[in-house]
Amino acid sequence: MDSESVFRFGVSLYFAAVLDVVVAWALFRVFAPVSRGISMLAAWFRVVYAGIFVVAISQLVGILHLLNNEVYSAVFSPGQLNAQTLSAIDTFNDIRQAGLLLSGLHLLVIGYLAYRSGYVPKLLGIVGGEDRQARWLDTDPSARGAHQGRTCLRVLRLG
Repeated sequence: MDSESVFRFGVSLYFAAVLDVVVAWALFRVFAPVSRGISMLAAWFRVVYAGIFVVAISQLVGILHLLNNEVYSAVFSPGQLNAQTLSAIDTFNDIRQAGLLLSGLHLLVIGYLAYRSGYVPKLLGIVGGEDRQARWLDTDPSARGAHQGRTCLRVLRLG
């Protein structure tokens, strides 16, 4: 695999999802005076999203094992390896899309808390919530996932 180091670096950047737990705690602290229960709900949405994202990332890590294992290279043809790689990328995208639902709920709740807070500009709360709704209504996720899979294969120089 020609671009293995670039791919490994890209996968390692996704492990910044662990910082989502820190951000969830910080936002809980900021918005707890508005409503402790609703702020806790927003924090849990973000923490669960981070966990789902880490599960999605594990699919990408499996690609390295698939492509660097001599046994797989001997048993599977390059076309079969490409198909399995695309399948792992599609699985990553499917899991990530499911997690984005929780991320959107988190942003909607944070937008509501910001709007109600009195110490965050109301416009920021409205824009944050509306931005998340617009992302939900974005393009067809299946088409986006197929495009991302092809792009990732080009980066890996497999397709």
